[in-house]
Parts: sequence; C-alpha cells; structure tokens
Amino acid sequence: MQPSGLLFANYFIGIGTFVVTIGGGFWISNRGIEADALPLAGAGVALIQFGYTLLGSAILGGVSPELAVPALAVTTAITGLLTAGVVVLVYRTDRSFDRWQLYSRGLFVAGFVAGSVGVFVNPTLVLLASVLFFLGFVTDLTYEIWAVKDKRVRAHAPKRDRYLHRRNGRLHPHPLTRVADSLASR
Repeated sequence: MQPSGLLFANYFIGIGTFVVTIGGGFWISNRGIEADALPLAGAGVALIQFGYTLLGSAILGGVSPELAVPALAVTTAITGLLTAGVVVLVYRTDRSFDRWQLYSRGLFVAGFVAGSVGVFVNPTLVLLASVLFFLGFVTDLTYEIWAVKDKRVRAHAPKRDRYLHRRNGRLHPHPLTRVADSLASR
C-alpha cells in the first residue's frame, strides 16, 4: 500500500489528514490573502494541493495503472460540468446564498459524526458520511461562486478558488472515487 493510502485507510486518520492539509491550507491561504501576503497565500494553496494529491493518490492507488488517466479525465469532466451547473444556477438567479457556507460547515460536521458512528456501529453510515461530505463541498462551492458574483471576496480569492475547484479542487475526490470504482469494475 502507498504511504498516502495508509493515511486514508483509517477513517479518523484520513479525516485528520484532510482537515490538516485542506482545511489548514485554506485557512492559511485566506490569512495570506487578507494580509496581502502572497508567500503566505501561496503556502496555503501549496498545502491544499498537497492534501488533494495525497487523497487522489490514495484513491488511485486502488486502480490499475492503465485506468488512472481515464479516471482522472472522467473526473475532470464531471467536476467541470458540476461547477458549470453551479455557476449557471448562481448567475441566473437573484437568490442570496449568503448562509450556504454555514450550511456547508453543518454538512461537514454531520458527515464526520455519521462516519464516526458508522465506523463503530453500522458501515452504511460511512457511505452516508461520504454523501454528506459531497453535499458540503457542493454547498460551499455554491457559496463561493455566489460570493464572487456578489463581490464579497477580494480579487485574489476568486482566482484561487476557481483554480482549486476546477483543477485539483474540492469536488475532485468524490467523483474520482466513483469513476475509479466504475472503471475498475469493468
């Protein structure tokens, strides 16, 4: 097993790894943007990229090498379509998504709780946790795109967020898992 696979083999260590790298990187990059400190913002983005690289390599570690590139291609297409759908939703409505970041945090907490209980009680709850995490990411993506539309973020943040979401972004891990599983079952 690859080292990245070991980090995600245990639910709690995987969540911790994700929180430290992605959550910590997001926090650091936001502090850098707020302080207009490009090196700090860049370090945060690098930490986020490292976290997603760990997660992606753990997912792809279970896929045969010849399926890795197709899995990434399909995942990129799904992520792009999902992001485009959210952009259309946000820009074609006058709805306020002001509270959606709060909702996304609630979904992440609910996902952690469901998964934690599932590890000890019923493994089906771990599947529910993955759905809640995915919904949390989509909800956060919706909020962040709305914040760009509503001009609630500084000029640097939307560029960073669009890159993270579309390239190595928050939505990649869930579709990558599904695509990798689908291709591996063929």
